[in-house]
Amino acid sequence: MWDRVGIIRCGVSLEEARKKLSEWTFILDKVFYTRRELELKNMITVAMMITEAASLRKGSVGAHYRSDFPEKGKDWQKHIALAREDDRIKHSLA
Repeated sequence: MWDRVGIIRCGVSLEEARKKLSEWTFILDKVFYTRRELELKNMITVAMMITEAASLRKGSVGAHYRSDFPEKGKDWQKHIALAREDDRIKHSLA
């Protein structure tokens, strides 16, 4: 996450992170019982959502810099809302 979805990112690094995270999605369907197992599941879910939101943001805002979109972009003042539905992440701009 730090190397691909950190403060400085670009479309290529975000896609690399998405591909790497997709290798871990099989964990999301498993039933876990221990705290460590549940934490791992939650970390993967949050990492996927952060990567998705970073990919949707087509501009640089605050401390988060997209090297392929150095300007703010047209929707820079909007919030990205994400929700997991079934096996997909749905998003909206507000």
